[in-house]
Amino acid sequence: MTYAELQRIMGKEAILETLHEHLTVYVRIVDGRTAYGRQDVLVEPLSGEGSVWVSAERVKLRKGE
Repeated sequence: MTYAELQRIMGKEAILETLHEHLTVYVRIVDGRTAYGRQDVLVEPLSGEGSVWVSAERVKLRKGE
């Protein structure tokens, strides 16, 4: 993920697929980083509290975003 790509998705709503793929969570992307050769994004739930770094591959932008 390039800096320009990260800037494009910052603040966007997305769907986070859980590791077990039986649950999806609507989130907002608030930051991004490259760590150990992989791209991660920091997400916060649209309803609820907290934030977590996850692999960018697990996050899909919502339609229209």
